[in-house]
Amino acid sequence: MYLRKIVLGAALAFAMLPANAHAADSTISVQLLDITSKPPSKDMSMVLDLDHVAAGTVTFHVKNLSKVYIHEMVVVPVTDVKAVLPYDKAAKRIKEDELKALGEVSELKPGKSGDLTVTLAPGTYRLVCNVPDHFHHGMWVDLTVTP
Repeated sequence: MYLRKIVLGAALAFAMLPANAHAADSTISVQLLDITSKPPSKDMSMVLDLDHVAAGTVTFHVKNLSKVYIHEMVVVPVTDVKAVLPYDKAAKRIKEDELKALGEVSELKPGKSGDLTVTLAPGTYRLVCNVPDHFHHGMWVDLTVTP
């Protein structure tokens, strides 16, 4: 009976926490792939082990699996997944200053890793490699953040 009261008391205390206190921090593994990676991709790609997480603190663990190319990962909020991101054709890059990027793991050499921790509100975020010409070769993916 005593144990039952403790369990019920703990459950009641947990239920009284704010709604966002129930959500645990999230960690997402991000693989940066290209034709030199194992397993090889068709061209270039970014692969997430989770494509949606709860709002809150998110840590991206980014690994460049390329054998020869430098890659990076930039986190960009997007309001419309069909909208075209602003692009500088001469530089062959997304215009990061116009996108209000939330952070990045920049210029990872082949085989190297890096981490980025950010707080994300509900919405959609596009993760992009903004090394010249990589975005147009498929190095981007969308992440959904739920309430």
